[in-house]
Amino acid sequence: MTLGHGHGRRGVLTLLVVALGMEQASAAACQQGCLRWEDIPPANAPGELVLCLASYDTGPGPLLYAGGYFTSAGGQYTQHVARWDGANWSALPGGGLGTGLNDSVRVFTEYHDPIAGHCLVAGGSFDFTTTNGGTAHSIAKWQGSGWSQFGPPNVWGANGTVESLVANGATLYIGGEFDSVDTTPATNIAQWDGTTWSALGGGVGTAHSYDGVLALAMFDDGQGPALYAGGSFPIAGGLPVRNLARWDGVAWTPVGVPPLDGTNGAISALAVFDDGYGPALYAGGSFTEAGGVSASHVAKWDGSTWSPLGGGLQGNASAWAVFDDGNGPRLHVGGYFFFAGGIPANGVAKWDGSTWSALGAGVGGNHPQVEALCSYGSTPRTRALYAAGQFIVAGALPARHFAAWVACETPVSMFCFGDGTVASCPCGNLGVGDHGCENSASTGGARLSFTGVTSPDSIVLHSMGELPSALSLVFQGDEFISSSVPFGDGLGCIGGNLKRLYVRNAAVGQLDAPTGSEPSITARSAALGDPIAPGETRYYQVYYRDPSSSFCAAPAGSTFNATSGIRISW
Repeated sequence: MTLGHGHGRRGVLTLLVVALGMEQASAAACQQGCLRWEDIPPANAPGELVLCLASYDTGPGPLLYAGGYFTSAGGQYTQHVARWDGANWSALPGGGLGTGLNDSVRVFTEYHDPIAGHCLVAGGSFDFTTTNGGTAHSIAKWQGSGWSQFGPPNVWGANGTVESLVANGATLYIGGEFDSVDTTPATNIAQWDGTTWSALGGGVGTAHSYDGVLALAMFDDGQGPALYAGGSFPIAGGLPVRNLARWDGVAWTPVGVPPLDGTNGAISALAVFDDGYGPALYAGGSFTEAGGVSASHVAKWDGSTWSPLGGGLQGNASAWAVFDDGNGPRLHVGGYFFFAGGIPANGVAKWDGSTWSALGAGVGGNHPQVEALCSYGSTPRTRALYAAGQFIVAGALPARHFAAWVACETPVSMFCFGDGTVASCPCGNLGVGDHGCENSASTGGARLSFTGVTSPDSIVLHSMGELPSALSLVFQGDEFISSSVPFGDGLGCIGGNLKRLYVRNAAVGQLDAPTGSEPSITARSAALGDPIAPGETRYYQVYYRDPSSSFCAAPAGSTFNATSGIRISW
């Protein structure tokens, strides 16, 4: 669902691996015992199957949206979609029957419509008259006060089911099981450019069959950002493929070398994640082989080669999410399985780049399955990984289709991600997981990390993924802005008593601060009139120059961007 960047940065990536290791060692090493499933009373949960989750902010802060096939949540009539604020559920007004949507909701994504602005897009199998008099078939957008269709009232959407969505700037891609959008013939995949729907070449799969596009992602394999479509289909644009294909804006191509390109079974989930060796495309589904390599239900494509993820899963994968549980950002997978890499892991597991680990006792019930995962929390301290699907137990606690895996609290934690899990980027320019918003260099966004310890202060901040020689300002604030407001081409998440600690130009897109003889962070803060007492918390971001006025044009964006953020409890 996000943009990646190419290869050729192996030295920088090696430093990232070292930094990740030092982060883990210097953050008072989060112990497994502090990770836990949160007690959300089953009565305060959706009544039936939940299929998708998304964090979306219409002000004053982000809420967690849940969609699926349910008519109630928290005792309220919600009609297939509802909002969770961390404590309570609420219904959405203005749907086909006065609330929610009138049939199942299968997927969400954020999108910056060039005309309507930021919106949450829902796909599924619904069909209703919108609040502005239009008709929405299987796709609709939400901006805080009602659902509406794409385009004027006579533009009505897909004539089948929408199963997957991804946005890339002003372009929204939809995939599923349909043969037309509005009056435009389009086999299982189409795009919206802000004014019209259009097909992508000859489409994917065959119309009026069991073919379908179940997952979409934007990924740069070294040849530039491209759309990847996964699902269950034997052709794309008339070419033989195996359940996965790449669209470069002109033509479809296989992913890998035919006839062993793609996978030997359906792909139901795609994600882009950087495990320290550069962003890669991760696929999950019902397959047992990818690119001719044995891969049990999960596999990794780095732009040239397929590889397995350890011993894989003993069962199908349905969802991916990046989440920092206190040990650094890691890729998490949900689905219907009982083992990951040979260890017991019921329905949900964590991949750290080399090994699998379980999330406590996972989820349980009769055929328990996790259909959706989403990182959500109003503050860095309350951030949790939410799991949803078909289950009645999470850990040892009763749970009705919805549960939260709560992270450890550590002296240092990351926040303000531009990957769509917290808030919308100004012009739909989502970054890869745990980075800031995407920039004009297509690095996947800039990420702020650290090494060192808080006492005595040896903390060094590291920014990676900026433009090659960007002018960069390291800022400290004493307030966290939970609403993550648009700021230039990125998100601003720190405020209060702001201090500009360091100024320098990035080198090969990265910087470290402080360096050499520069004063430590606490010494510099005291010199600027903000002494930091033990136990106090400060928040950090780097704002960096991005002079491309066409990348994220005003008034939505500007000529600067921001990294992800770091919280430090001194």
